[in-house]
Amino acid sequence: MMNRRVEAGCKRFIRIGGHYFFKVGYCSFDSHNLDSKTGMIIARNWEQPRIHGIGPAPLRGFTLNSLDWKLSSLNGPVTVIFGGAESAYPFDESNALNFILQLTDHENIINKNNNSHCNTKKNKSRYVWLKGNALGTPPSPRRGCSATAISKGRQIVIIGGSRTSPCVNLNDIHILDMRGKLKVSVTTDCMFVWG
Repeated sequence: MMNRRVEAGCKRFIRIGGHYFFKVGYCSFDSHNLDSKTGMIIARNWEQPRIHGIGPAPLRGFTLNSLDWKLSSLNGPVTVIFGGAESAYPFDESNALNFILQLTDHENIINKNNNSHCNTKKNKSRYVWLKGNALGTPPSPRRGCSATAISKGRQIVIIGGSRTSPCVNLNDIHILDMRGKLKVSVTTDCMFVWG
């Protein structure tokens, strides 16, 4: 898998990318062991979830942040992907915001024991691709920029990058501010809105 990216954050690794395909994998550090002799950390296995919705085309040079937002509808950190370039001709750069949300789905379980019914709820995760809807003027399309989460993961600072056509190296700074009330709209538009 060429051009893949591995990012650490919120007690997990995220593996994403590939040359002509776009796979996402997670590895959790919720339970891990440290081998004191070798210094190696043994974490849980990689998992490759099925993600509902339409994600971006295969990309190169995108940014990736894992943000730990405390929302009742979320069952894990939020993955934020910005920018990047298509991995096939004409290799156009993007300034799109894409999110992967791990939503909580409640499943009712009915236990039958001696003619008595006991209803319990089991939480399941459902992964969803969403597009971001941010106000204001976004950064110009780019690849290879840097992105760092600040302010408890509710702001992302995006710095620099480059464009192929026209060939430009960028040194600008942008702040994506996601503070305020968050709303998840899993509809036909699949938008992630805050304000």
